Amino acid sequence: VTYWSFLAGYGSAAIVFFLVSLIIFFIPLVFVSSELVTTWPLPGGLYLWIKKAFGRRAGFITGWLLWIQSLIWIPLPLYWIPYSWSYAFFPKWIQNPYYHVILALLILWGTTLLILRGMNSLKVTSIWCVVVGFFIPGLLVIGLGILWFFQQPDPLGLFSLSKFSHELSTPKSWALFVTVIF
Repeated sequence: VTYWSFLAGYGSAAIVFFLVSLIIFFIPLVFVSSELVTTWPLPGGLYLWIKKAFGRRAGFITGWLLWIQSLIWIPLPLYWIPYSWSYAFFPKWIQNPYYHVILALLILWGTTLLILRGMNSLKVTSIWCVVVGFFIPGLLVIGLGILWFFQQPDPLGLFSLSKFSHELSTPKSWALFVTVIF
């Protein structure tokens, strides 16, 4: 939902790229992962699969890349959440570094204490966060999009083949395709 306003500038090409990436990347990924997890149902996941297929060195590189990705991507919400909350609820606090540090530390220690309580509390919290932070906003965006679509004087004129082909021919659109996949 975060990127939907950004994607609006790409027009109908965004829809095409989401469908293409779904077909050529995400659906095969689901099939490959489900096959691998049933073939080797041992702990280790991607590291184990790569190690068995390509050797210890490739397994090590995979594990190291996953670790580096986690090292970089896991702290990002600690920066993003305080900024987003201050932007939405407390605009005067956007430039206040103390607010950002205190809220980031509260989130970090709160999640750490939640993990220490056990997997059951983590499971319940994860489900709740997915419903509140993903499904509800996603359904809201989809519902508002459908409402907007049917309020247009000529809704089917928005999705003509000439618009698709024109929007797909620009380098800006292909940059979007890379963004959607990764």
